[in-house]
Amino acid sequence: MPNKYPFGVQYLSESWLEAADKALGGMTVGTTERLAVGYEVTGTPRGKVRYALIAESGTVSVSPGAASEPDATMTLDYDTAAEITRGEISPQAAFMQGRLKLGGNVLVLINRARELASIGDALAGLRSETEF
Repeated sequence: MPNKYPFGVQYLSESWLEAADKALGGMTVGTTERLAVGYEVTGTPRGKVRYALIAESGTVSVSPGAASEPDATMTLDYDTAAEITRGEISPQAAFMQGRLKLGGNVLVLINRARELASIGDALAGLRSETEF
């Protein structure tokens, strides 16, 4: 499959968030129960980046900006976020190392871990086209 982004797409840029949303556009999850996770990544080339991952009515989306009424939040630095996205470290390991901070209802993340992992898997194609 040809590279959709011949010059690559910069991780966490607006273009990357749009590409992530498109990559997840056809994905469905097994439950219609809403899940909203807010992410705050510090130390990016553009400063602090906030975005939201929303699973609702069986579909998944990513949007720039803070999540509206997030169930849980994740705060981490750019290097840690990049390592997680590249598959070099799991979010759980980053949390255990103190590199990822959780807020809100952490139990929802535990209960829906399989769903969150499948969302990460759906972004694998974008990973190879991402510049970190």
